[in-house]
Amino acid sequence: EENGATALGPALLVALQLAAQRRGSDIVVCTDGASNVGVGDVDEPDAAAFYQKVGDLARSVGATISILAMQDSD
Repeated sequence: EENGATALGPALLVALQLAAQRRGSDIVVCTDGASNVGVGDVDEPDAAAFYQKVGDLARSVGATISILAMQDSD
C-alpha cells in the first residue's frame, strides 16, 4: 500500500555525482513506486527529457544505471 512519495530524480542525481568520481561506476536504483515528487516527477511534461539527460550524463562519465522495480508497483 502506497503511503509516501518517491523522489527518484533527486536520488539519481546524487548517485550520479558520486559515480562521476570513478569511471565505470554502476548505479542500481531499487524502487517500489514511480517517481512522483521533485525533479523527474513522471507526471510532469518534461520528465522524459530529464531522464534522457541523466542517461546522457551517465554515459559521458562512464557510469551504468540499472533499475530494479518491485512486482505489482508502478
